[in-house]
Amino acid sequence: LYVRGQREDYNHWALLGNESWDYSNVLSYFKRCEWNENGPSEYHGGDGPLRVSNLRSVHPLSTEFLQTAVNAGLKYNADFNGARQEGVGFLQSTQYRGRRYSSAKAYLRPTRRRTNLNIVTKAHVTRLLFDGRRATGVEYLHAGKLRRARADQEIIVSAGAIGSPQILMLSGMALIFASARIGVAADMPPLQPDELGLISTLPQQPSAHWIWVSDMVWIAMTDGRATLIDADTGTMLGMLSTGYSFNSLSIPRRYGRVYSAETYYTRYTRGERTDVVTIYDMESLSPVREIEIPPKRMSTTPKLSTASLTDDDRFMAVYNYTPAQSLSIVDLEARKFVAEVPTPGCALAFPAGERKFFSLCGNGSL
Repeated sequence: LYVRGQREDYNHWALLGNESWDYSNVLSYFKRCEWNENGPSEYHGGDGPLRVSNLRSVHPLSTEFLQTAVNAGLKYNADFNGARQEGVGFLQSTQYRGRRYSSAKAYLRPTRRRTNLNIVTKAHVTRLLFDGRRATGVEYLHAGKLRRARADQEIIVSAGAIGSPQILMLSGMALIFASARIGVAADMPPLQPDELGLISTLPQQPSAHWIWVSDMVWIAMTDGRATLIDADTGTMLGMLSTGYSFNSLSIPRRYGRVYSAETYYTRYTRGERTDVVTIYDMESLSPVREIEIPPKRMSTTPKLSTASLTDDDRFMAVYNYTPAQSLSIVDLEARKFVAEVPTPGCALAFPAGERKFFSLCGNGSL
């Protein structure tokens, strides 16, 4: 969906001191970046790189629902990025000829061959680097290794409404924000790396109240994540990047490792597919090994039992759906895929002892 936000929010930011963020100013940038299917207007651009289109297929029930809302007294709005956002209507979307048109297509694809541009994919930013109060680089995890990129001029943090604040907090910026609110920021000494409160390794003995939260990230299903939360303190201890359409982690009884069945494509959501069981180290939350499995893993909303461990944690069963149903069996001790077990008409994998699983079948049986 293509929604810019309310005029009042931008004007409020300007009143807070960010003068260049008033709506009339940012509107010119919105128009500059937009190619709107309906053509240029007071609120829309017509020759920018980002394609914005009307909905191609509208369900009759949606039309009836909209008409009912208008009959009930709500105002019809033909353009939620126009003069006002109040009302009911159909939204436009960042699509072109029926396919999603992302920021990457609009800006990265045309420029990816530039000699002064280096694109790193499957990388997870851990924090910003500082020299005193000046941000000088980015630390990130890539291919199981911690790497650093230095900046000569500027760093742009653009990781979304949740990801950007998280990166800033992991970088120690929460201290600066908090002090700025009470008017003591000018008296603070320069931040040093060892003062940022970063956790490089987790305790060897876990808390009974640590919780893993599975998130496939609805706005970007290619970027699944698992976040570790300390329920006693309400703090985030770490995060795993777990690939396309992530389901859930498999946590063994013995602390030290955690397992994740994951899917990756060579071209974002297309191209050659690779399914793996990734073994993560619990102290550093770093991947230590990948075990390749048949590219058949079920892609679904996060739920338990799409992958399960035997009672002795020796074997892992991963539920497949192509739509033929089966289980991929992985020997975690030998660290290899060992067999595919057909389970026609039966879904998911529930452990039942050291060498058995059962599934739920369409006829009501197990």
